[in-house]
Amino acid sequence: MLHYGRSMDRGGTTSDQVLTLASIAAFVYLTAVILVMASERMYWYWAGFTPESVLALGVFYAVPAGVALWAMALVPSYRTRQVVLAGAVFAFIVEGVLTPVIYTDGPLPVLAALFVGWHGIIAFFGFWYLARSWLLQRKLVAIGIACVGFGVLWGVWAFIVAVRGPAELADASETIGELLVPRDFALYAFGVGAVLTLAHWLIGFVWPSAWQPGRISTWLLALATFGYMVIAVIPAVIWAPIKLAVLLGGTYWLMRRHSRDPTPNTPTVLDALVGRVRFRDALVLLLLPVSASLVYAATWELAPSPSTLSALYWIFVAGQVLGGLGAFVWAARPSIASASSKASPLPTPRQR
Repeated sequence: MLHYGRSMDRGGTTSDQVLTLASIAAFVYLTAVILVMASERMYWYWAGFTPESVLALGVFYAVPAGVALWAMALVPSYRTRQVVLAGAVFAFIVEGVLTPVIYTDGPLPVLAALFVGWHGIIAFFGFWYLARSWLLQRKLVAIGIACVGFGVLWGVWAFIVAVRGPAELADASETIGELLVPRDFALYAFGVGAVLTLAHWLIGFVWPSAWQPGRISTWLLALATFGYMVIAVIPAVIWAPIKLAVLLGGTYWLMRRHSRDPTPNTPTVLDALVGRVRFRDALVLLLLPVSASLVYAATWELAPSPSTLSALYWIFVAGQVLGGLGAFVWAARPSIASASSKASPLPTPRQR
């Protein structure tokens, strides 16, 4: 583990600063790789799955991963609710900066909630935070059950997306790729599981302790994020910064409202996850592709009708929207309640 008690922009020799920057970059990059596997590779799945694509997507996703991690380090975050909110930040950057998807429903929050459900809850909270927490605590039975359960969902969802039963998925055919036979899907799924396993093992070697991002690095990250948005999003959706500012500003405000240390010695979420995972423990994550492959093969044999696939598709979408919205509201409630109580004056003796 590495200790970054001082701001990464100040103090120490040049070699120390270079080491700190390299370690933080590796931490953000490995976080991005985990999130890529749980987001893109399980959501739209397999087209162009090669070692080169994994490395490249990790760099691409380093921007939203970095923003979410910076938010958690700057607040700082002590509670599980703040991890959910940080996951929402990640989702908004992925679908609002890397792509303009969350703007296609105008001012409505439907697509934002949908991607909070997958990118924020499943990828960030589940596969990054909860998986690491349980691996460090060696809760192997719990994580094994969770992998098998989600593998069932992944196997069904992957078949729905690949067959493209719902007409709504027709435009995504280039991203999804051709329908894989069960054997090929199993190879793909085990590739995803292997990357997840390796990344969760390696990230413990560069996980920061007492990380305090400095002002310069924070501004550089903000400028890089906005600069990419100027190129990739704003030409297509000129009003995009308004919606993104509301989503990100509101979420960050909620994180700050509920960020006080409950006790003097309580570690932040990031500090609580310092440590190294045993490689043999991380192998439990391979139950995910085992489960997904078996369910995919079973669904292949059952060959559901297009109407059944369409119904299942909308059930999955509704679950993501409701799950994302419900999780966000649950995480936001204490902050809103705290703000409301401070805004309401205490009753006078006569009012009592």
